Amino acid sequence: MNQLNLIKKVFTFICFFSILNSFSQMVVKMENIEYLNEDYGDCETINLNSYNTNNISFDPYVRVPHNTGPGGYTYTYGTLTVEYFSGSAAVELESYGINDTHWEYTDSYAYLDLPQINISLDFSLFDDTEGGSIYLVYHESIQDFIMDSCENDITFPVFSISPENVTIACDDNSLKTFTVVNENDTPGSLIYIWNVGSGWLRDGSPVSSFTTTTNSITLEPSSFPPSDVKVEPEVVNGDNFEQLISTVSLDDFNITNYTITGDDDVCDTGIYTVNNLTSNVSILSVSTSDTNIATVSLDANTGEVTVTKVSDGTVTLTVVIQNTCGQTKPLTKQLQIGLPESVFNATISGNYSICSGQNYTYTLSGANHPCVTGIVWSVTDNLSIVSQSSNTITVSEALFGSDDFAGEITASIPGTTIEVKKGVLVGTPSNTGLTLQKLGSYEFYTGEWSMLKANYTPLLYTSNEPLSITYDWQIPHSQIRSFTDTSRKDVNPNSAGQLTIGVRVQCDCGYGEWAYETFTVTNNGGGTGFEMN
Repeated sequence: MNQLNLIKKVFTFICFFSILNSFSQMVVKMENIEYLNEDYGDCETINLNSYNTNNISFDPYVRVPHNTGPGGYTYTYGTLTVEYFSGSAAVELESYGINDTHWEYTDSYAYLDLPQINISLDFSLFDDTEGGSIYLVYHESIQDFIMDSCENDITFPVFSISPENVTIACDDNSLKTFTVVNENDTPGSLIYIWNVGSGWLRDGSPVSSFTTTTNSITLEPSSFPPSDVKVEPEVVNGDNFEQLISTVSLDDFNITNYTITGDDDVCDTGIYTVNNLTSNVSILSVSTSDTNIATVSLDANTGEVTVTKVSDGTVTLTVVIQNTCGQTKPLTKQLQIGLPESVFNATISGNYSICSGQNYTYTLSGANHPCVTGIVWSVTDNLSIVSQSSNTITVSEALFGSDDFAGEITASIPGTTIEVKKGVLVGTPSNTGLTLQKLGSYEFYTGEWSMLKANYTPLLYTSNEPLSITYDWQIPHSQIRSFTDTSRKDVNPNSAGQLTIGVRVQCDCGYGEWAYETFTVTNNGGGTGFEMN
């Protein structure tokens, strides 16, 4: 029993191997493929030249193993189909029932004997706009074998134009080349029907519509912008294909080479021009950002722009230029009109105190500007000018001037109301404006403390800094208590009678004149001193 099972298994294996071997000997292919009188090989791409009624012919070739002897086998029954791949699925195009009468036999093989097959392909059959493929399928019905031929890819006409977009600068008549690209090598004689509208020259002559047998043309712009370039590829005596368009537009107005030239500062009036201005570019308009600071006008004959000062400040000068294509672009320049803020904020630096017998130099800062043509120096009558320049002055105390403690140095800018002032202290102070004050009651008593206060209020200019002085005292026949504030003293007279007290001011140049005040001191048996708050 086991031996019988083994024999069955061996027989089954031999049959299976025989079937596989037979299948491997099958051949399915298309031969003598012809389209437009051109021959194509097996698996070769067929480029169609029309969207409709593309007639393709070929001979089907099918070879199957054949053995008519005892236990022989045959694969001569089935179906032969012509199929195409639409881009998403396999679709049957033609179908032929096959039996043993459709073959030519030899000892080992049978060869299918069918007439030439003719098929017609249209663009509508395919999902993919690029096309698909065609191939043969032999479905053997007894053993249920299926064998496919190699696929022949199918492409439909696809054209493009290069470049698709063109930008042309205004008045740039450099040549432009346009080329139709045959993406899928569409066969046949092609012509190209061009429509270029207006604004183009071809070989020096104006053109609008024309036909070429070459896929490339060269044009010269003659007006700006010229029209879009359009073309329809066409197979001679065949299909017209979709119109191709190369979009033509004006390039941006390039103003890199154009600038406003002229001074950055306008004292009264300033003249400005646009450099590199060519005959095909003109000034359209001029303006300033603030007419309360400066106005502007244009001389159309010379192209000169005149800026006129109205008041001090800064403005933006705008010059709008235009090319012959009507494109406009603004040019701008920042201008300082009149005097800048730095001049109004100018300062005089130098020593605060001017002592007798010495010279002191002072410097004007912040007034250096093209619109400042000079400086006029002046001083108060307690000072003398030793020397001066545009930005410095050297002074000394006047020998025969007033004895005012405060003085002033002034730098004036002609043609303006600007005066830069520096307050100074001159020499040592007189006792004018120096007073003594007893705080509390006016009377002095022996054995009792009283508070004295010195006050110095000389005539000062607004340009003077706050006084930096100390006080020196003469207080005889008394006990004295001093304070950090030297303008104050606490006094306790030793005896009754007249008490004369002196005080003077000390500054950087030394001591000033004494000022005296006499007080009456009354005898008192005791008491407490004045307490300062």
